[in-house]
Amino acid sequence: MIVLPIFQNRSTHFFYDIELNNELFHLKYYWNARELSWYMDIQDQNENNILMNIKLVINYILLLQYRYINELPKGQLFIMDLEQNPIIGGITFDNLGKRYQLIFFTNEEINTGVINFGF
Repeated sequence: MIVLPIFQNRSTHFFYDIELNNELFHLKYYWNARELSWYMDIQDQNENNILMNIKLVINYILLLQYRYINELPKGQLFIMDLEQNPIIGGITFDNLGKRYQLIFFTNEEINTGVINFGF
């Protein structure tokens, strides 16, 4: 399990490189003011697009429907609500990386039952 860093710092977009399962990826995050939502792009280490416009939503396995894309990190992304209060809140411009953390689980963790998404 890896907690992906969020370097928002009151900016509407940010990016960084990160190693996931021994592969380097370039992640871009951006705020869509019209939808009031954060989005993410995943690129390879040369900044070639692998998957774009991933909406960051809670209680949803973000890469599940894209398992057929071999270039993606070998695992799943999930937004974790640290307050675990489904009645109050949602991801906002200010709380991504604070209340809501983006977590990467490797396929090994999923396959060995360390984490169970039910698939």
